[in-house]
Amino acid sequence: MSDHKGSEKTQRAATTQSLVSALSTPSTDRYIAVSLAGIEVNRPIPADIWNARGVLLMRKGEMLETLERQQLLSRHQPSIREADRRDWLLAGQTVHQTALRVAHRATDEAMRSMNDDWLDLHAQLSILLQQNLLVRDFLPRFNTLRHKALGLMDRHPDESLFVLVQMLYDTQLGYSTSNALAAAAVCHVIGPTAGLSHAQECSLFNAALTMNVGMARLQNQLAVQKVGPDAHQREAIKNHPHVGANMLEQLGVTDLLWLDLVRDHHEHAQGGGYPTSRPVHHTAQQLLQLADRFVARISPRKTRRGQSVRAAARAQFLEMQSQSNPLGQLLVKQLGMYLPGSYVRLQSDEIAVVTRSTPLLNAPMVMAIIGKNGIPLSAPSLRDTANPAFAIKDTVASEEVKVRLDPSRLFGRG
Repeated sequence: MSDHKGSEKTQRAATTQSLVSALSTPSTDRYIAVSLAGIEVNRPIPADIWNARGVLLMRKGEMLETLERQQLLSRHQPSIREADRRDWLLAGQTVHQTALRVAHRATDEAMRSMNDDWLDLHAQLSILLQQNLLVRDFLPRFNTLRHKALGLMDRHPDESLFVLVQMLYDTQLGYSTSNALAAAAVCHVIGPTAGLSHAQECSLFNAALTMNVGMARLQNQLAVQKVGPDAHQREAIKNHPHVGANMLEQLGVTDLLWLDLVRDHHEHAQGGGYPTSRPVHHTAQQLLQLADRFVARISPRKTRRGQSVRAAARAQFLEMQSQSNPLGQLLVKQLGMYLPGSYVRLQSDEIAVVTRSTPLLNAPMVMAIIGKNGIPLSAPSLRDTANPAFAIKDTVASEEVKVRLDPSRLFGRG
């Protein structure tokens, strides 16, 4: 049903455009043939409608009560007088604008729904990570959650990244869960290009969501405390990979790669990681660690500001390059230098938020949200960063932006 309505709106928009072309040149005829497809039912018509022989079919102000009557009158070669063509054209434009508003409302509702879905998944995952062994049906609930998360990522990749990055910036949300969701998204984006099998990608996604189950509450606490970890906390941090893997086994996880990834996600390829310092060379493990470190870099703490996406991507690229590891290059290639949801300053001195990636790594789609005078704009405005006048001048820390963003308004306009 919705597809049929969408098709009707598309036809009306196309009809309006054809009317503009057809009526742009004054006609010497008394009557001008028109289409009724652009006139909605139960709305007053903007002019008298005649047939080809000059017989009045409908008077101005009357309404087409049904689509059937619209189709019936269309068989009689409907026409309008030359003198009425301006009124007819303006009415067609109004119908087109109405269709656009309807489309924007649909986009707004879809974005609000998607944003709510991610917040709901955040709340569900928080319960699973923090209550872990107390959750009797952990695996069924986790599998439902991961399925929904993957669906959102596949259907709305840029919008999902936008919401997840904004979650990282929101200190009111539990950081452990925000980190898990964002890291899983990064793994999902890069995984297909890293030579992993589908089964390995699934294990990697699961591990990203659960790698910190052994210290979820502590991770939330560390994100908001104003001092570094004490000796007791450092010991818990060191042991959490093995604690987490053991918890997952007790909860029924039998996927050996999933468990190994959680157990080894802080081990290094050259050794020297923790808790065992043994070298680990699995690509999935290295990608999980890359995603974890990248997300941690861009996340603000009470003790420090988060790095810009550009700085974090550059740091990860150089770190991987020093190890002759191509994953850093894949990170930059797949995510670009500016993630959706992050903030930039333009050459116009406006502050904008990135909404979508583009083929140009340094020229994402952005919406200006704060004017050069520092005052929030009444409505977000699309800016082309490939245009030198609106090129990205610098990155902006999330702490500097006090504007509350509504994803539906940003993506509806973009």
